Amino acid sequence: NTGRSTAYMPQEIDTDKYFDGVVSGAGARIILDKKEIFCKLMSENAIRCFCETCFDTKDISILEGVEEMYIVGPPRPFVYDWQFITRDNIEQNIKIGLKIEKFTILGSAPKELQSVLGDDYIVLQHPTYAEVIQKAYTKAGAMKIVLDNLGIPSANSIAVGDSLNDFD
Repeated sequence: NTGRSTAYMPQEIDTDKYFDGVVSGAGARIILDKKEIFCKLMSENAIRCFCETCFDTKDISILEGVEEMYIVGPPRPFVYDWQFITRDNIEQNIKIGLKIEKFTILGSAPKELQSVLGDDYIVLQHPTYAEVIQKAYTKAGAMKIVLDNLGIPSANSIAVGDSLNDFD
């Protein structure tokens, strides 16, 4: 159960070999026994609002996807070979249907981001980064779905977390 999106999970971890399933995107997507049993992606409108708000920030803003990772803003040197979403190509990329689980900002979230995205989203500001997740889909909610699918009572489960997105 991770806050990272599917595409952002370290490739060295062979999830098919070592795990029966994965919850990713802080509860946005669930794979159980190699089948997707739940997936609530960021809306097209939320993606557009996030990009428009973050195009001109100095911090690196990221769209964390199911299959791809994207950096919002003009191309610049970066550690990973991810695609860039710019003002010039946003419409083209949104038309192809970006599958985005969550947003991340390496640094501080713009102050207006929460109001721009609205009440369906939570902006969690950590000391060195911020993440935006959907309010209705959490790690705890995803755990409940997994437990229900496996027929395990919640009293027979344990959760340990180290971040704000683990609180519930």
